[in-house]
Amino acid sequence: MEENRDGGSKTIIQLIISGGQVNISTDNGEVNANQNNEPKIIEKQVIIDNKSQNYTRNRNRKSGETDNGTVLLGGLVLIFAVGVYVQYRWQILLGFIVISLLIELLTCTIYYKGKKNGISYDKNLQQIGIFNMVSVWVIPILICIINSPIYNSQINFDYLKHQIIINGPIQTYFTNPSGQYAMFQMVGLLFTGVFLLYIVWSDLYIIAVLNVAMEKKGKRFWKRLLKWTCGKSKEGSKHIKMGLFWIAISVIMTTGIVSYILSLIQQNSQIS
Repeated sequence: MEENRDGGSKTIIQLIISGGQVNISTDNGEVNANQNNEPKIIEKQVIIDNKSQNYTRNRNRKSGETDNGTVLLGGLVLIFAVGVYVQYRWQILLGFIVISLLIELLTCTIYYKGKKNGISYDKNLQQIGIFNMVSVWVIPILICIINSPIYNSQINFDYLKHQIIINGPIQTYFTNPSGQYAMFQMVGLLFTGVFLLYIVWSDLYIIAVLNVAMEKKGKRFWKRLLKWTCGKSKEGSKHIKMGLFWIAISVIMTTGIVSYILSLIQQNSQIS
């Protein structure tokens, strides 16, 4: 199966099927699928229309008012989200662990089921599949770290709940060290959720590639799913770099590294 671009407006996916074992190749952003051991070759083309990415902008719009409204709305959402996290912290963390394990099970099932059906993955699909299987384990490990006795000494959530009742959420989150730790931890978990969605999205891409290549039932659905998930390209190295980016942000935020650096800056500024 070969994927080409036609003037940026169309994606052409060419299926080359000849029977026997299916070999999947996606080198350089191209998706190729072929079967060996039979002389007959059937070629098919799937043309996917892409919507134009050119957007017209109104330069006369009141961008200042829109930006201020967005900042205000974001602040209110942040305060509400931190309050929910402080109140239901254990349930949220347990939910992340369960979801990450389910995604791990899904990823392993997709990868090894393809192997069982005689799929020969190329370098790109191998990199995507193996990275997904390995990287998801970072989430349970990260949650165990932030719940360790050493880390919990930085945040007293019972004291934090009491301070919220006395001083209100805004003053507590932005002036109390425990409130700042909790706020950055919650933001880190949001990035963790984005990372998990990123892994699921790439799993759907692998599912779509396999089903289109093997001409499974529901061809229209699988081709549409492939269009939604492939993006501009699905190179293994780019997928890994983007995944590591989301993991790094999640770790830095969740473990309180950013909050610790900000507190050091505040202390130094007060001393000077």
